[in-house]
Amino acid sequence: MTFTEHLGLTLKTYSKHFGKDNINILFFEDFINNRNFFLKEIGRLLSLKEKTIKRNFMWVHHKRKKKTSNAYIVESPQNLKLLDLSYKIKIKTLKSLHNKIKQAYGESNIITSFFRKIILRNREIEIPQPTKKEKEIILNIFRENNLKLIEEFNLDKTKLHRYNYI
Repeated sequence: MTFTEHLGLTLKTYSKHFGKDNINILFFEDFINNRNFFLKEIGRLLSLKEKTIKRNFMWVHHKRKKKTSNAYIVESPQNLKLLDLSYKIKIKTLKSLHNKIKQAYGESNIITSFFRKIILRNREIEIPQPTKKEKEIILNIFRENNLKLIEEFNLDKTKLHRYNYI
């Protein structure tokens, strides 16, 4: 069973048990592009005041992905397990030294690059961004299911088009 088939089956099961009117589909792109709208929607759906939602909502994720022109940079899984205090002290010291070198020599200096590699060695993984062809393949896989979602859950077709879902 493909992911899109699984999603369709999951939504059908939820519809059967909870009713279509009790299923709400929110878009991650709204969260990224229009956070106020997104939070208002969550507040409306949960019958909570906007102020309550904003106060309790984490605005910035502390492990935000970095992005280069051709890849995403994410923390490696083994880095999440590092609890060794001596390692943390070493990293803190290296980062401090790295910042001093950056101030003295600039961001694009070979010494600065060297220290950055030492600090981040085995801590980050580069995930290549999908090519145009790969994006089109992904879109085609989801397109049919997204068109069904528009019909079944009365979604805004212009929004799905704007977010390249269809």
